[in-house]
Amino acid sequence: MYSFHALNVMTSAGYLTMTFPIYRPLLQSLDPGGEIIGVGVSSPEQPVGLALAKILSDTNSEILSLYVSRPHRGRGIGSSLLLNMEDALLDRGCTRAELVYAAGKPATAALESMLNKCGWALTQPRMLLCKIGTEIVNAPWVKELVLPPSFTMVPWSDITEEERMVIQLRQEAQKWIPDNLVPFQYEQNMEPINSLGLRFDGQIVGWILTHRIAPDTIRYTALFVHKEFPKARALALLAEAVNRQFATLGRNSYGTFSVAVGNTTMVKFVARRLAPYLISRLETRGTFKLLSKSESDRASAMTAIC
Repeated sequence: MYSFHALNVMTSAGYLTMTFPIYRPLLQSLDPGGEIIGVGVSSPEQPVGLALAKILSDTNSEILSLYVSRPHRGRGIGSSLLLNMEDALLDRGCTRAELVYAAGKPATAALESMLNKCGWALTQPRMLLCKIGTEIVNAPWVKELVLPPSFTMVPWSDITEEERMVIQLRQEAQKWIPDNLVPFQYEQNMEPINSLGLRFDGQIVGWILTHRIAPDTIRYTALFVHKEFPKARALALLAEAVNRQFATLGRNSYGTFSVAVGNTTMVKFVARRLAPYLISRLETRGTFKLLSKSESDRASAMTAIC
């Protein structure tokens, strides 16, 4: 017999190993009215599964992780756990849930079968997650690209208040930066080694912003150069950031970045320019469900538990 229960700070300790390391601190700070929700499933002897979710807005949410320990798989516990989490989200007013997962993993087929069983939408490709190593410094475009004299690169931390104001005012007037590349949203915990701005005739026209996600790994978070300039200017920014990373952290460091699969320009760039230097390349897929409490869902959950 398995039991499902909402988790709190006092009851979550036994579930810490059942989610990704990045999410474990969330379990240790669960608040009954907070944005993080944890649902556990246990046998009489021990915890056996965990669902963890985050409330994104008044009505939207995201399933962060879903796990059932190996000896207890194949019994419908995962489906029941997911349905119990859906009920918990509905109780908090959420009518939509999203879920993102890595494709090509050993458990991917089982997860997709479970999502289909529980009425989630057909999954769609979402992001490419890539990791590079030191060999990238040998790429011709990293070694050879140079900037014309009218362009200069500066540490992003050296951008002046006047330049920041100009960026903001131009954005308000012209919407010249895509929303997901506006630089100021990425400044928290920014990596100073290779977060750079690009000046053209004294005006900021581009940037690359990075973040340290491990002692030996830097995430390349945002790369942008105004569309009026050749793509080579963005390549030069990336090349300089790569060279600064490996010059400072050494040849045993790594870089990571993600690309939306709908960004065909960047997907082609990865295939043409970066593929020979990738240590790994992983695709994520996404799905969603419009949540509603129904007798059929509850019947499915009860059947799965038994």
